Amino acid sequence: LKHFIASNTAQRKNINNVPGADGRIESQKVIDNLTALMENVGDKIYEKYPNMNITSGFRCFALNKAIGGSTTSEHSFGKAIDIQVSNVKTSEIYNWVVSNIPSWNQIIWEFPERESPSGGSGSWIHISYGGANQKKKTLASKKDSIHKSYGGNRRGNYQDGIQTANQSY
Repeated sequence: LKHFIASNTAQRKNINNVPGADGRIESQKVIDNLTALMENVGDKIYEKYPNMNITSGFRCFALNKAIGGSTTSEHSFGKAIDIQVSNVKTSEIYNWVVSNIPSWNQIIWEFPERESPSGGSGSWIHISYGGANQKKKTLASKKDSIHKSYGGNRRGNYQDGIQTANQSY
């Protein structure tokens, strides 16, 4: 649990990020969601990539607001994690999850243009579990050229429906 609630922003802004502390969601519900997320998604990724780093897990509503997260963020319910893997491109992680993990709700390939040449920093993968299991695939990028290479409908920095991640774009 400590890996899911750790947050430099929460510490810096003196926000209590313990599940249930803000009274918005019962702590046991958040813990149950985090357990299901890890058993069905996170542990499987960790088996493939043992140096996986969870960069964001649970975020209470105050922390989520402080970082500018979505008001409907699945992080606030314990249903989402953001991950990076040292020396592994996020495109590889994205494609592996899509091909090998049967149950997930949403996966977002976040800002591939920020990735270091060796992978594992700047860009990250957001993945959620629980709810509709809608298998929503999304790209987040500020680069028009990346969005254009995928085609489809763009909404701000987001583009839904990408099939595979291609780091060469």
